[in-house]
Amino acid sequence: MTKKHKIKPENGIIGNGSWGIFQKPNSTPEERWDPFRTIIDNSETKIGHHTYISTLRGNRPHENSIYQTDHPFNNQKKGEDTFCRLVKGEIPSIVLSRDLSLIKTPFSADPAFEDLRESKVFTTVNLFTPMTRIILPNKNEKLNNLKIAKGIPLLHIFSEHYLSIEEVPEEELVSYLKNIILTVNACKKSITTEGSTLLPVFHFYNIGSKAGASIPHLHSQTYLYANGSLGQGWKHHSFLQSFKKNKQLVDNSFCLGCEYANGIKNDPLGQELHIEDRLIWEDNNWLILTAYAPERDAQLRLLPKRHVSSLWELSPKEIHSLARALRIANSALSGFIDRLGEKYLIYPDRNILFRQHGSTPRIHMLVDIIPVQPIGGAEILDDYRTAHIFPEETARQMKL
Repeated sequence: MTKKHKIKPENGIIGNGSWGIFQKPNSTPEERWDPFRTIIDNSETKIGHHTYISTLRGNRPHENSIYQTDHPFNNQKKGEDTFCRLVKGEIPSIVLSRDLSLIKTPFSADPAFEDLRESKVFTTVNLFTPMTRIILPNKNEKLNNLKIAKGIPLLHIFSEHYLSIEEVPEEELVSYLKNIILTVNACKKSITTEGSTLLPVFHFYNIGSKAGASIPHLHSQTYLYANGSLGQGWKHHSFLQSFKKNKQLVDNSFCLGCEYANGIKNDPLGQELHIEDRLIWEDNNWLILTAYAPERDAQLRLLPKRHVSSLWELSPKEIHSLARALRIANSALSGFIDRLGEKYLIYPDRNILFRQHGSTPRIHMLVDIIPVQPIGGAEILDDYRTAHIFPEETARQMKL
């Protein structure tokens, strides 16, 4: 049963900015670039550090808070967290898709109480958005399109209360990935970017409070950035530039990701890659390896063997293999942390980052699983890390 819900600006939570719907342009999230860390390249693209400032984000629930160790929400039982209540139709939402069916358009402004218990997975618009999705007409105010942080923020949620990926049955995880692809494709078709040839789509999981998850119920997020002005952060830019330069350095057909699938021994930098020693698992479609130069100890990297640049380009077989790879990789990481996490100060919490892009040249998609581990000042100061265990030894331990 679906019940309509009218937006009430005077309501503290369901008001201006909820689900990215703003009544006043001057209250929208703002995009800012750090002038000390940003350049504009030859294609007029900003490259640097940028911040989206959204006051609404501070209102979101913290049911998995690291600051409240005795808070009752930290020991949530099934059916008690915010997403479980959303599934039962106790909280309004803007549901864009259920399983393999699209329900609403990406720019819907029609929240409702919906009973989602008969669906395995679904995608909603993020209530506490860091971006502006819709600005209601206001003739008295002009919009500054260069400052407003525009885009579609999505939440992909399992109806069942899971805490980790390895708990999810494989076929259910396949349905989850297909739901994400279906919804993201619909959103991409709905966005025009005012002359931009780039549409950055960031997909990620925050699992555990130390990894940024404010609600323990397993979910992932997708940010589709729709600002008319081009721009990307240094880290994302480094993946794009590395792929481009390596192709130019070797030849125009070279791709390091594809070479991994063929057992390359050395990279274009002359480094011996020890792929066999770092390999955790492979099938006909995917590889799981420990990262050669890990950002945190025990980081895992998943690569598709076929040259694809994004999640929505995967074939049905590759989607099934990815679901299996995600379960195997997270299980291997959890087992490693159970045995050696205390020694290396690695927490069970983790981030899963889909590094993808549809630009030219088309980079090879990567999935990084990065556990939480304390880092020092020098590591924050620059792109520098001190690892405590060789990736080859990490792989050996994971395969025990």
